[in-house]
Amino acid sequence: MAARFTSARLVGRERELAHLAIALEATAEGRSTTLLIAGAGGVGISRLLAETRQRLAGLPEPFEVIRCRARAGRSGDPYAPVSLALARLLDRIPDADLPGLVETGAEELVRLMPGLQARLSAHGLLPARRTTIAPERRQTRMLEAILGLLTRLGEHRPVLLALEDLHDADAGTRALAAFLARVSRPGRLCVIATYQPDELTRRHPLQDTLTAMADAARPPERLQLEPLRRDELARLIEAIEGERPSASVLLLVSERSRGNPLVAEELLAARRELAGGSLTGSLDELVVARLAARSTECRRVLRLLAPAGEPLTLEQLATASLAFEREADRPAPRSSSSPRRGGGILEADLGHGLAEALEHGFAHVEALDGAGPIDDAGVAALPAEAMVGIRHELISRS
Repeated sequence: MAARFTSARLVGRERELAHLAIALEATAEGRSTTLLIAGAGGVGISRLLAETRQRLAGLPEPFEVIRCRARAGRSGDPYAPVSLALARLLDRIPDADLPGLVETGAEELVRLMPGLQARLSAHGLLPARRTTIAPERRQTRMLEAILGLLTRLGEHRPVLLALEDLHDADAGTRALAAFLARVSRPGRLCVIATYQPDELTRRHPLQDTLTAMADAARPPERLQLEPLRRDELARLIEAIEGERPSASVLLLVSERSRGNPLVAEELLAARRELAGGSLTGSLDELVVARLAARSTECRRVLRLLAPAGEPLTLEQLATASLAFEREADRPAPRSSSSPRRGGGILEADLGHGLAEALEHGFAHVEALDGAGPIDDAGVAALPAEAMVGIRHELISRS
């Protein structure tokens, strides 16, 4: 089996998956639950949630999974991750079903998702003029409207709401996490909130949110994702490399990564790609060394994706490239060999750079994550709605 950059299967999280299974089973039976998951950057919280989502999809009654991932660049936008995720969800709901879902929360939900206005107005759900709400009541009304929507969604199928990376979230999203943890909510709604303790300072605003959640009548169950043990690292290496690691390789990865799966993945990639190179540096140094071996087209794509802070559609990536070229002192690097054939939304060299970034594990396609290497032709065939981004925020920071 050819070596990969990540493991095709989740390794070493059996205990956490068991906890999640119990909570989700309770939710399916009508007992709403809340979980708070903490773990250092790169330890695998997002991968755990992705595995959970995949398993839920195979159930006789699948869950409605709503993933709201906070981004540092949007921390000033009220409810930014929630509005984006709910807007995508409601885009799939037929117009005829909207009145039963939004009910009396229509006006607040339009404030949250302005794109709903025309659809709700057509059903006569909005007043001719916006209602004036006292400032001290605005947030409460918004939180109640979101809870009402989630509760009514749960009447059709169980709902899993994931509020990811609360350390990067705006004040409204943090307030929603605390509200859902504290309020008594009958129905089929499981809330999973995640954060990185190593990102919190003493005065970080999330500290107050965590205190409020802990003071609830039924505090959320807490899960702490720990680094992988040595035997788990051995299984991870085997899943990536296709063979059991030697004692020396396992010792190197164990000591250098300290059980962090992301660091272990980068160590293995650097070991394959950088013959004779040093593997004693930090994660940033490993990523930079690997980047130095890539083509100028690949580095060009990554320079466009990294500042965005979130995945981009192929059209957004092409637009960003044109804008960068207009502002740059010199044109973007082009192929030094024979001209490449273009195709799709991206021009040929940009498409080649993206294919290389995907092949070497720097980037991933959200809609097709785990599908394996994607070549130039594969990039040209990607659907317009596919989102591409840096594989992990810690790689993006490098």
